[in-house]
Amino acid sequence: MLNIRNWIIIFFIPLFCLSGFAQTPPPTPTPSQRVGGTDWERKSEVQRKQDDDAWLASKKVEISTVSSPAASKPPSGLDFAKATTAMSPTAAQMKILAPSNDDLARYSAFLSQKKTGIFRIFPVLDCGDSRIIQAGSPCVDAIPLSSYYSFRKKNYSPQSLADLELRDSKLVTNGKLANGIMVSLGDVPIESITLATLEVARLTDFPFVKSEQELSARSTQLQNGIKVGDFLYSSSLPVIENNTYAIRVIAYRGLDYSRGTDPYFPLYEWDKRNDILVVFRTIRNDGSGNYTLIWKELQRKNTPKIKS
Repeated sequence: MLNIRNWIIIFFIPLFCLSGFAQTPPPTPTPSQRVGGTDWERKSEVQRKQDDDAWLASKKVEISTVSSPAASKPPSGLDFAKATTAMSPTAAQMKILAPSNDDLARYSAFLSQKKTGIFRIFPVLDCGDSRIIQAGSPCVDAIPLSSYYSFRKKNYSPQSLADLELRDSKLVTNGKLANGIMVSLGDVPIESITLATLEVARLTDFPFVKSEQELSARSTQLQNGIKVGDFLYSSSLPVIENNTYAIRVIAYRGLDYSRGTDPYFPLYEWDKRNDILVVFRTIRNDGSGNYTLIWKELQRKNTPKIKS
């Protein structure tokens, strides 16, 4: 099995090779020049911008999930009292998103600890323009933001700011100006996982990048995955019921240059741009592809600002 030092080298060698071919740094691309990539990437980018535009229209939509509820308190679901825009779920949707009473009771001891939480996540439907929905389409019942979650904000989030999304039966970490990496730990108790757990400790060795060019190269590397012994470290992993995962998301501070009419939108002003390490467990699949997760934050640090 590779040790931690060898594992770090795996990250640096490809980046070193890439830098060898780039004698002159390319100019910062304009928003129009950034259009490209695979069909999936283009589709994801369109969905991301639509989510962001609707979210930004409300300036800031704070959507809090159940976080460390006391055992004596009744389940409150989600608090959407101040979310009054079109992105806000209805009262009926709030009930659908809320964790079940059984799950809240079963994990009440765990959720009484600090920096823990529980939420449900639904698969991405890729509905496109939410203003045009055909009758009979599954998008008719789509719940805004239900496919994207931010551990840093402890709530649901637009895709660009999310730490985790559920897409095509996979857990994906694909936030803007961020590098996310996950590892599946198997069917082990979430309470047994700490920063000293070997597979989690390897995540802490994951180095920062210094520029958007390095960020892009690192994202490609993580999409392909890195095998260390019997464990795969990747930005995308199959979702499995009753399985425990660890995730580290490094949300860099910097400017988002891909927003077209507002290319200098300071993304981090609305978000908590942190380096966060979380362990989470899928405790329920309701049979429709919707999962309930419990989680615990193990570490949080500040992140550097990267260069464009």
